[in-house]
Amino acid sequence: MSSSTTHTKSAAKSASESPESVNVFQRELQKKIRNKQKKLDQINELEQKIKAKVITAKEEQLSKIAAKSAIEAEIAEVKTYLDLYNSTLTESLEKEKKQLKQHQREMNQAKKATVTAVANMMTMHTFVSCG
Repeated sequence: MSSSTTHTKSAAKSASESPESVNVFQRELQKKIRNKQKKLDQINELEQKIKAKVITAKEEQLSKIAAKSAIEAEIAEVKTYLDLYNSTLTESLEKEKKQLKQHQREMNQAKKATVTAVANMMTMHTFVSCG
């Protein structure tokens, strides 16, 4: 198996498998989303406590709540980057697959042409030797 075949297969696996095979860029974006989601969950919990009058909101807590829409926008932005990267990776892998198939076809044609040329040479040699 050629190194390009091995590279294509390993890249295809990384695009479609579990998180341990996800590359560094994807892992960092997913980590950022998780961290922002945790903050958002904390804000939602804080809002619920304030609505239920379990706590009285302090200035720091109010500023956290005020940052909620910014955090939601950041999550959406990072998800957009992740989706864009994943679609680009998929397109790249498909293109590489097509190139590999084309290369394999060309190699098969070259092998066939070589066998045909050798067979023709052997036939010519037989005719010359017999003649």
